[in-house]
Amino acid sequence: MHPARLLLVAKTTLAGRDVILEVFGPGDPLGTVGAWEGFLYPATATALEDSECIVTGRDEFLGLLDRHPTMVRGLFSSLTLRLVEQIKGQAEQAAA
Repeated sequence: MHPARLLLVAKTTLAGRDVILEVFGPGDPLGTVGAWEGFLYPATATALEDSECIVTGRDEFLGLLDRHPTMVRGLFSSLTLRLVEQIKGQAEQAAA
């Protein structure tokens, strides 16, 4: 069984082609790097099915992390996993 995929994140190139950057599932954090660094999310997220998302501003997000340190561990784990997956994908593309 494949995990549910709820949000597709894509960016449109200058040539007008949509490029899928990532697909998120239930509970995956979306836009955390932008919130952490203080910049707008540089892509478009589209729900693939009915979804509920929690939207917070940067100050609220950082305050939440300050009040709940266990969330920092979960966020760090999630971001590390995404980074490892991206590096593996790049290595596979380079080997092809």
